[in-house]
Amino acid sequence: MAGWVIYRRAGRAFFPPKLRPAFELRSKVQSKMARSKSTSFSALTAVLSTAAVAAAQATAPSTDHWTATHDPAIIKQGDTYYLFSTGRGLPMHTSKDLIHWTRVGEAFEKMPAWAAEPFPKTRDMWAPDIVFVDGVYRLYYTVSEFGTSHSAIGLATNTTLDRRDAAYRWADQGIVVSTEKGNDWNAIDSAAFVDQGGQHWMAIGSYWSGLKLFKLDGATGKVIAG
Repeated sequence: MAGWVIYRRAGRAFFPPKLRPAFELRSKVQSKMARSKSTSFSALTAVLSTAAVAAAQATAPSTDHWTATHDPAIIKQGDTYYLFSTGRGLPMHTSKDLIHWTRVGEAFEKMPAWAAEPFPKTRDMWAPDIVFVDGVYRLYYTVSEFGTSHSAIGLATNTTLDRRDAAYRWADQGIVVSTEKGNDWNAIDSAAFVDQGGQHWMAIGSYWSGLKLFKLDGATGKVIAG
């Protein structure tokens, strides 16, 4: 959900009345899809109408007592919703009802090892996207040099989102796709999904020359070469 903002105050999230049903509908879709091959919360945008977006913007609180959660990506495991957002290490929040949220730390303690050389000054990870495929959570994220097309989308995987579980560990899977200065498109804001035929895809971009679409290997979550 790159570009979206969820507002929260003292652990309580603000969902405009016309927007929350879309989240609830997406949760029902998630539950159904999780029983098949995969699911993607980026597909949430498919059920959010222009009217709902306008309603969210019109009814968002103006008080400075609220803080913003930028680029939220939400997925449900068991009875708990997990939210990942832009920031240092990809901040994580949990909720039972999509209203009351608890900060539970960050997905990563530091930048991924692959980003150290190409992005020495970058500290934040952007625009997460999370999907569940064949028993594995795939967390996509962006590392970028702000204001340029020098960017990369990385991937980390985990078998659980519950930090109390002994199996909880994010495994770095490296770069999925990248761009360099001078490219007329930007490797940011990923959205992974599966079409009706079972093919995995990733839409990225929205800056400079627009959205780009890549075919993914369903087994790895990586771009298929060529």
